[in-house]
Amino acid sequence: MIKLVAMDIDGTLLDSNKNLSEENKKTVKEYEERGIKFTFSTGRIDNELEEVSSKMPYVKYGIMCNGAYVIDFENNKMLYSDLLDMSDVRYIYDTVKAMDMDMMFELQADGVIYSERRCIEDTKRYNVYHIDEFIKKTRVPVENIGEYIASRDKPVAKVNIFFPTAEIRDEVVEKIKDINYDLSYSEGTNLEFNVKGTTKAKGLMALAEYLGISIEETMAIGDNLNDVDILKNAGVSVVMDNARDEIKKLGDFITLSNDENGVAYAIKKLIK
Repeated sequence: MIKLVAMDIDGTLLDSNKNLSEENKKTVKEYEERGIKFTFSTGRIDNELEEVSSKMPYVKYGIMCNGAYVIDFENNKMLYSDLLDMSDVRYIYDTVKAMDMDMMFELQADGVIYSERRCIEDTKRYNVYHIDEFIKKTRVPVENIGEYIASRDKPVAKVNIFFPTAEIRDEVVEKIKDINYDLSYSEGTNLEFNVKGTTKAKGLMALAEYLGISIEETMAIGDNLNDVDILKNAGVSVVMDNARDEIKKLGDFITLSNDENGVAYAIKKLIK
């Protein structure tokens, strides 16, 4: 019996226009009232999630920044964390910068995202103009990201980099594929760095243990590379129809697309 459902956000719970449907909201609320626990499972950090979480207050948990930490929202309690030390961040920054690639380098920390002001003001350059308003609303600007990294001492949850094109991102990945960090992406031109071994799956395991639920009693719903481990480890894996074929191979069940209320459809089909 499924007792805990982990829902990815982008490409899964939200449609292609980043909207949350009434059908998904209504279905999650209905099943939560029946005793099923729900958690967001996302690459996002706190302030990026606020617009969604405020509309779904009955989702009481969050697996954040690809599993870098897990939050109990209701009790404002951190249940688990695995963060990047600043020496790691400096190494990542220096390694990618040495390739002389144009990039929008971001730190996800302190519940917000630190990004260079010039990049926030020119999202078209990094092919994220389709979420321009969201970027401007959720980023904390710094004048020089390199100087900020050099002066900061507190650890961060995740490093995110936007490149001008997916091809440039893929070129960088090929050059650093053996780097000692977990690499993933969730947007067309971005690249995400977490502590090696940090995944949404680890976050799900930590949350399940906290709730006294076995991993076999969990269900994960996702669509992208940062969902691979959680789909492999959850008791039931659900993949969105809008996912790429290599992700679909991981699914016990292929649900409808994110533009067709695929989350609601899977919940109704698989939880009786």
